[in-house]
Amino acid sequence: MILYQYFLISALILSWKYKSSLIKFEYFILTVCIFEGIGKVMRIIYNNNTIVYNFYFVFLISYYIYIFSYEINKLLSKKIKLYELGLFLIISLITFCYYHNLNNLNAIAYNIGMLIVILLIYRYFYLLIIGKSYLNLSNTPLFWLASGILLFYSSAFPILSFTNIFITYDIQLARAFQKWVQYGNLFIAVSYNLVILCTYFKKV
Repeated sequence: MILYQYFLISALILSWKYKSSLIKFEYFILTVCIFEGIGKVMRIIYNNNTIVYNFYFVFLISYYIYIFSYEINKLLSKKIKLYELGLFLIISLITFCYYHNLNNLNAIAYNIGMLIVILLIYRYFYLLIIGKSYLNLSNTPLFWLASGILLFYSSAFPILSFTNIFITYDIQLARAFQKWVQYGNLFIAVSYNLVILCTYFKKV
């Protein structure tokens, strides 16, 4: 089992023991673990789990967009608007129809979705900087989530963007790169734990 999966399991345990202040975060972590488990089984049985991860990243990015949109609108004291989420889901549907094969990674929707998430993260950081005279970031769960996402995507997006090409022309190279992406997932998995722990220590 790769190290990041241990961090996912610890995040799952912690999320149900110490509730995070982020909306439905414990259910989010549970679903993440379920997808990871199904992906591992598909990899063993069929030697291909791309179809699972195509649905997985839609769920993952949708949650990221929702949670950052919610927090941004809360900082602005506005009613939550989910235009970005709707745009991402439409793009995902259109590009899935374009690929006609769920065994191909939908890199277009993935990268556009992550770009939307990153823009929301930058906006969130901007509002924190100009809207708060002092804020203890170590006690801010969304700060840790945002940091994990940025670290993961900055290290993994070149590989994820060209996965289908690697699969077509050099499957062994594609598998080697996928292992690298899994190690990059450590940033995300660690940030999930920090989201829960900083919420817990804030309450203590």
